[in-house]
Amino acid sequence: MESLLCVTTDILSEYNEIFERKLGSKTAEAFLDLIMTLPNLVLIEKYYFWQAIHVDPDDNKFVDCAVSSRAKFLITDDTDFNDLRRNPLFETEIIRFNEFAQRFHLE
Repeated sequence: MESLLCVTTDILSEYNEIFERKLGSKTAEAFLDLIMTLPNLVLIEKYYFWQAIHVDPDDNKFVDCAVSSRAKFLITDDTDFNDLRRNPLFETEIIRFNEFAQRFHLE
């Protein structure tokens, strides 16, 4: 079974902003170019904004993408997602990166 990397334009924009701030604009551009060539990349169009995270509303872009893509996992170490982990209506499993790596033998 192939794993898909689902992103939205606002997620890509945040990745670009972070890489640009930490590593410079050339590295950020190279990183985004690389991501866009991944064969398992799926660009998701969101049609609804869930506003599920109130602590940091900017994190909702990840929730919206997960719901729109019907993702099995949302991988994050951000504690702002803790309330959503306990919400039985949210079907996507939220796991930390180390859990994901262990479960799928990425270490």
